[in-house]
Amino acid sequence: MRSRVMQWGNSLGVRIPRVYAEAVGFLPGTHVEIVAREDEIVIRRSDTKLESLLAQVTPENLHAEVTWGGPAGREQW
Repeated sequence: MRSRVMQWGNSLGVRIPRVYAEAVGFLPGTHVEIVAREDEIVIRRSDTKLESLLAQVTPENLHAEVTWGGPAGREQW
């Protein structure tokens, strides 16, 4: 598919057609990494800090549930 680079404020922008965005899992607000290589620009999903930290959780470093006791005020459990 062909598209056109357009002015967007002080930057340039290209619209990503829905079919391509859906194919790679891009949604509004998706964090991306942009890399320039020779004569191409690559846009790929970027792990957010939380996703990066959660990827490090394994059964070996996952702690058991912690009990804090029963309700102490007007909480609904």
